[in-house]
Amino acid sequence: MWKTLESEDIAWRDRTVPSLGLNQVFIEDPSSVTVELNFPAAEMAHLTIPHPAVRSQESAKAGE
Repeated sequence: MWKTLESEDIAWRDRTVPSLGLNQVFIEDPSSVTVELNFPAAEMAHLTIPHPAVRSQESAKAGE
């Protein structure tokens, strides 16, 4: 998914919510509506997440 977002020059931000066991990816559509994608954090654990085009401050503070 990240390769596609990068190749299409689409900015995103992501974060992991340990208390919910989720990894979330946020993108904005052309109308500036934020789309939230949720994935089980366990499915993401083995992946290397590239640097997103836009990082949330929460992720940056967490050192992700």
